[in-house]
Amino acid sequence: MFEDDVCLKKMLNDLAQVINDAVTESADMRKALNAIKKMGYGVDVSLAACIGLYKSDSSDGKQEELTPINFEFNKDDLAFLKSLKIKIDGK
Repeated sequence: MFEDDVCLKKMLNDLAQVINDAVTESADMRKALNAIKKMGYGVDVSLAACIGLYKSDSSDGKQEELTPINFEFNKDDLAFLKSLKIKIDGK
């Protein structure tokens, strides 16, 4: 394994920890989970984070332009992102 690979793996692990901390330390998340538990239900939460990595191949250091994807957030998506303290422009 190359030194860059070890460094990248550590950075990705750090990113995963930051995402986990944002979810587990969220007061909104605790409030929502406690409300469900008060109703007599057990709760298991599982999140998947997809992280795309790419390395710029151009000699000038510029990254190639990405094609935008058009999609709509529903109210559940927005509530979840808000619980993670993620703001969406225009929402």
